[in-house]
Amino acid sequence: AALAAVEGMPQASMRLDVRRAPSGARVIDDSYNAAPASMAASLDVLSQMACEGRRIAVLGEMGELGDEAARLHGYVGAYAAAKGVDLLVLVGGALADEMAEAARTMGLSEDAIERLATVDDAARVIGPVLSAGDLVLVKASRSAGLDTFVRGVLAR
Repeated sequence: AALAAVEGMPQASMRLDVRRAPSGARVIDDSYNAAPASMAASLDVLSQMACEGRRIAVLGEMGELGDEAARLHGYVGAYAAAKGVDLLVLVGGALADEMAEAARTMGLSEDAIERLATVDDAARVIGPVLSAGDLVLVKASRSAGLDTFVRGVLAR
């Protein structure tokens, strides 16, 4: 009975919500909130789901991390590199730079990292290059506004 109840529950919006974009790409919308552990868990999901194209992680900054923010963002960038994403898109400012630098340090090639300052830039640059078979994780703290990126990609 418990299993049936769980299976019947509606999917929570912006929490590992898998949607299909008009391009054919599958988008994992996990843009509601983020912390280092949930970023790692979402990257695990990205690496484990079936994928015929590229595995793309679109990550924004995490809020409310205090004095440890730079170090923790670095861990996320390093973890993304270790998971072997084909393209790591980092959106934001100095903390996104921390993720990019850590990903480079872990061996992710420069051509596999895209640094963009704003959500609008990400939608403009990344949206048009998504294609059938791609699997795209979108994850950040709510304050990063990556849900706007998801809506833009799904509307294309």
